[in-house]
Parts: sequence; C-alpha cells; structure tokens
Amino acid sequence: MINPYEEKFEEVVIGKISAIFTSLRLDRDKLPQRVFAYDIRHADDDGMEAAEIAKYVMVNHMGTIITKEPLELDEHGSMILDDYDFCYVLDSTSITLDQFMSDEKELPKTIDVVIVQPFCQPAKQNIKNDLTTLQQQVGGYIQMINPFDDNACLICDEEGKIKGLPLNRQVGNDIIAGTFIIAGIGDDGELSSLSDKQIEKYKNKFNDLDLSEFDNESENHNKTTIER
Repeated sequence: MINPYEEKFEEVVIGKISAIFTSLRLDRDKLPQRVFAYDIRHADDDGMEAAEIAKYVMVNHMGTIITKEPLELDEHGSMILDDYDFCYVLDSTSITLDQFMSDEKELPKTIDVVIVQPFCQPAKQNIKNDLTTLQQQVGGYIQMINPFDDNACLICDEEGKIKGLPLNRQVGNDIIAGTFIIAGIGDDGELSSLSDKQIEKYKNKFNDLDLSEFDNESENHNKTTIER
C-alpha cells in the first residue's frame, strides 16, 4: 500500500466532480478526514479503459481516485462508467494530495459527540477529530450517514453487520450494528461539535435500552458503561 502523501496524482473529472487519480493502491488509513476514496476497474478487453468505480476492486484494478464529495453509487455499490464522463485534466504537471486539499480550512482538533454503545446508555465525549480516532471508536472502516433532520450525522462501522457486531439501536428503517457516534456536521461537510441542545436531544433519543426484538441480543453480553 502506498502512502497517499508520497504519491503524485493526475487530475480527473467524473461527471462534474473533480478528483485525483493514481494507478496504485493507497493506504486508506492515511487519508485525511472527509475525503472519499474509490477503486476503478478497467474493462476486461482493454486495460486503458475505465469501466466501473466501486469502493473496492480486487480484479482488473486500474487505479484509485480521491474526491472531496461522495459519488452516487448504485444499489450494488458501483458506478458503471458507460453512463458517466471520466476525463483526465490535460495538464503537464501532477498534483499532490496536499495541493488537492489546499483549500480546506483547518479542522477543530477535538469535537463534542455522543457515543452510543450496544447495551449502554448514550454518553457525551470529547474526542480527537481525526480518522484514526473515529475508526477506533467504532471498530473499523467508518461509514457516515445523515438520517437526522438537523446538522448531525451518524458514524458507524460500515461492515458492522458483516462482522456480526451486536445490534445496537434502530435508526430509521435500519438497525445499526456496533458502537456508533453522533457528531455535528457543518455546511461545508466537515465534522464539528454537537451543540448542548443536540447532545441532550441524542442522549434522550437513544436512551431506550429495550433491545428484546433483536435476534442476536445476548443476556450474557459483557455490559460496559461510559460516564454520562
């Protein structure tokens, strides 16, 4: 895996979204917060023609792209490039990740969030505002969703159900597996602290510990507590 900060990228455009491209596989754990990485698969009969974008590509890997906003993938988690433009920016110079992110404002070093663990009461915590901390809190690659009606988002392990993590709380029509975080999110899409009002709102919202309808609830689960 290549450190993305040590790589030179080509500028590309996917539809109307600007991105940077490398033919190498990147160490995604070293990517900055709030960028999105995807793999590109080349066509079976032409290694130079991009055929599909997906979160991960194992076969016919053509390269990796980084964007500042998420791509709209289909229900299979991919984007067939027959229906989208995939254009290289014609420029004689390459670009670094730092240059691509140069217009990003400095992020707050810590943020106030609500942590919701299975079988535990929700709790306010002040955590570091970086990818490593978020992954440590939820236990894996993070997934960020926006199921709420205010400037807040939910961060969880994107493979929680696949890993068989304990079912936690119902959110909308879904049930989140494993620990999740409720954080604020600004108009620019960056994570921020929840307001005091939001903290109380989400502590109350997820205060219900009646999980009897969840098939994999275990009465012998080792219950841990967080200071409220």
